[in-house]
Amino acid sequence: MFKRQLAALFTFTALSTQAQTSRQIDHLQAFTKLYGYVRYFHPSDMATVTDWDQFAVTGAAAVEKARDTKELQSTLTTLFGPLAPGLTIYPKGAPIALPGITPPDTTGMCTVAWQHYGYGEGLNTRTYNSVRANGFVKKMPPANNNTVNAIATQLETGAARGKRIRWSAAIKIASLEYGSAQLFMRGQLDNDSWVFVANMGNRQLAGPARDWKRDTIYGKVPDNMKALSAGVFIDRNGSILVDDFKLEMETPEGWQSIPLKNANFEEDKTGERPANWDGAASPEVIARVREVATPSGKQAVSFERKSPGPTFPSTKSIFDLAVKPGDRVIKEIGAGLEINMPVALWGDSTGTYPRADYQSAIRAYETRINPRYSADSLHVRLANVIITWNVLQHFHPYYQEWATDWNNDLRIALTASYTQAGQAGHLRSMQRLTARLRDGHIYVISPLQNPVNGAMPLQLKWVEDRLLITRVYDSSLSIQRGAQIIAINGVPTEKFISDMEAGISGGTELAIRQTAVMLMQYGNSDSALTLGIRSAGTKDAQIRIGFNRKYMSMPQPAPAPAFRFIDQKTLYIALNRITWPELQKKLDTVANAPVLVLDLRGYPRDEAANQLISRLATTNDSSRWMHIPCSWLPDHEETAWQHLGWNVRPATPHIKGKVYFLTNSSAISWAESIAGYMKDMKLATIVGESTSGANGDVNTIALLGGYQVRFSGLKVTRHDGSQHYMKGIPPDVLVLPTVRGTLNGEDEILNKALELSRK
Repeated sequence: MFKRQLAALFTFTALSTQAQTSRQIDHLQAFTKLYGYVRYFHPSDMATVTDWDQFAVTGAAAVEKARDTKELQSTLTTLFGPLAPGLTIYPKGAPIALPGITPPDTTGMCTVAWQHYGYGEGLNTRTYNSVRANGFVKKMPPANNNTVNAIATQLETGAARGKRIRWSAAIKIASLEYGSAQLFMRGQLDNDSWVFVANMGNRQLAGPARDWKRDTIYGKVPDNMKALSAGVFIDRNGSILVDDFKLEMETPEGWQSIPLKNANFEEDKTGERPANWDGAASPEVIARVREVATPSGKQAVSFERKSPGPTFPSTKSIFDLAVKPGDRVIKEIGAGLEINMPVALWGDSTGTYPRADYQSAIRAYETRINPRYSADSLHVRLANVIITWNVLQHFHPYYQEWATDWNNDLRIALTASYTQAGQAGHLRSMQRLTARLRDGHIYVISPLQNPVNGAMPLQLKWVEDRLLITRVYDSSLSIQRGAQIIAINGVPTEKFISDMEAGISGGTELAIRQTAVMLMQYGNSDSALTLGIRSAGTKDAQIRIGFNRKYMSMPQPAPAPAFRFIDQKTLYIALNRITWPELQKKLDTVANAPVLVLDLRGYPRDEAANQLISRLATTNDSSRWMHIPCSWLPDHEETAWQHLGWNVRPATPHIKGKVYFLTNSSAISWAESIAGYMKDMKLATIVGESTSGANGDVNTIALLGGYQVRFSGLKVTRHDGSQHYMKGIPPDVLVLPTVRGTLNGEDEILNKALELSRK
C-alpha cells in the first residue's frame, strides 16, 4: 500500500521556519483550536448542520488577515458566534459576563451534549460512533449499498493476458455533491467469476469543474481472465462529462492501444444513450450523449446521478451522560485569547436553546454545488492541517503515550502549508505532521495519479547498521552483491534515510527504518539516484541508478510450501500464506506434531492463526486488552474506556508439542494481536524481532481535495495492561539479520527456532 506515497517520500526539502508572518501562524493556531472545540463539543443545532470543510477553508483565510489580537477576537466571534450560542471569546484573564443559555421554562426539555465512542465522524462507522445525545446528527447516505451506477464497455482480453494495462478518459466534473466518481476495470475469469483489475481506491477523478482533464488507472490482466469490463461509475450524487476513452497495454516497445468501439461518441445521436456502452439503469441515473466542445471532438456522454442527500435522524445517549445543561469548559486558544464554551444545552423536539434557524442550513444542502477542492490552494492545505490536527488531538487513543509536542507540531505544519505547495508538497507536509505520533497505522492518502512507475534494479536491506545491496537485477551494472551504499545523492546514507523517516509514521524504529529502505527502491521512471558504493577489494565508486518500470515486480524465488515437515518431528506453518479451510483439514497432524513452528512475519491470510490460539489455550481467556475511548469533553479532559477482548476458549484437538512462533517488525495490527496471545498466555516461544508496535481498529479522516488520513482508532495494550504502542511484542529470543546470513540467503529467524527446538 506504500507505493502511492513513494514519490512524495522520495526526497524531502528543508522546511522553512517562517510563513508570511509569525502573527498569521499565531492566529491560525488559535482558529484551529477553537474549530475543534466547537465542531466536536459544542452541542447546538447550528454546529451540527454546518459545512465544516468549507468553514475550515473560509475561516483560515479570514483569520490570517487579522492585524492584531483585537481583530482576531472580532473575526473569531463573527465566524463562530452564530454556530455556538453561549461561546465567549476574550483576552486571557479579562473579566467576562457570560450570556444566558437557560430557557425561562425547562419543562419537557433534556440535556443535549456530544458523546464520542472513538471518532464517529470517520469512515469506520462499524466500530466508532459520535452522537449528539437527545438531539440529531447529520448522516450521509451510504457509500456502498447498491448506490453505485456505471457506464461500461465489454471486450475480450486476448493478447493483453498477463500484461499491464491502463484505462483513461477525458473528464469534466460539474458536481459531485455527497458522492464520488471513479474509473474502474473489472475482469471475468475463465471460471466466470469477476475480479477488480483496478479502480481508483480512495482517489476520485481529478478533473475540476472548469476544465477537461484526462484521468488514468493501471492494472495487470490475470492470465486466466477472458473478458474485461471498463468504464466509469458514480456513487451517490454527481454529474460529469466523459469522452475519449482509451485502453492500452504495455509492450516492450511501449504502450499499445487496444481498439474500442465508440470511444469518443462522435457518431451517436444527441440525447440518446451511447452505443456499445452498457449502463446499470435506475430511475435516478441518466447517461445521454450531449453536444459539447471536448478536447477531441464535439460530443460527450453526460453521466448524472441523483439520490437523496443527508438525513438528520434524532439520537439518544450511547453511554451515561456525564454533563448537565450549562456545564462549560475554559480553554486557552493562543494569540492571547481564551474561551468559555458550554458543552451541554437544554433541548427539546424543536431544537436546542438558544433557538436558531438551523432549518435554513438544512434546506441549503438541497441546492448547493460542492466546490472542487485542490491542494494547489493554500487555504485548502491549511484546512486539511486544521481538521487532521483536531481529530488526532481529541480522538487519538494513544494521547497518553505521545512523545511529541503536538501543539508545536501544529505550528510547524501550518507553516509548511505556505512553503510546501501543490499535491506532492502537501502530501509531504501532512506525512511529516502525522509521523510525529509514531502510529504505524497512520497513512496519508493523496490524489496523486500513479506517482511511482519504476524501481531500481537493486534489492536493498538494512543489516548491522549498513545498507547492503542483496540482489542485482541488471547484469550490465558493475556492482557486487553485498556491496554497501555509503552515500545517496552525495548525502551520507544514514542522513538520507533519516530524512525519509521524518515522513514515515511507525511504532518501532526498526519498522520505520525497514519501511524507508523499501520506499527508496522505487521512483519515477524518468528519475535516478547517485549511489556511493563501497565493495570489498575495490575503491569507493559513484554509480547513477535509474528507475525502470520493468523492475517493479521482478520474479522472486518460489516460497517453500506453507505447510510442511522440516524433519520428522518439526512441522512448519506459514500463517501469512495458509488459509483456515486448508489448515482445518490437517488439524490432527498439527495437534500431534512434536514441534510446531508457526511463522507470522507479515499479516495473516484469515482466521487460521486465531483458530490455533484456541487449540493452544488450556484455560478460558477473560483479558481485556482493547480499549475504545468514550469522551464528552475536549482535549481528553475526561475519558472513560470500554474494554474488550477476544474471549478465547480452548478448542479441540489440543496442540501437544513444543511451539515456536516466528515474528518480526513487518507483523502489524492483527498479527500483533496474535503475537500478544502467544506472549502473554505463554503459548509459544517467540523468536525473531519485536513486532511493529501499531495496533487498534483503523479509522479514516476524510479531507479536502481527495486526501485522507488513516490512524489507529482504539487503544491496544498487552494483556496485563502495559504499553504496546511504539513497543510491539518483544521476542523471547531476539534474532537480527547478519551480513553473513543475509548474503548466504539464510532464514536466520527460522534457523534459530530449529536450533532451539533440538536442544
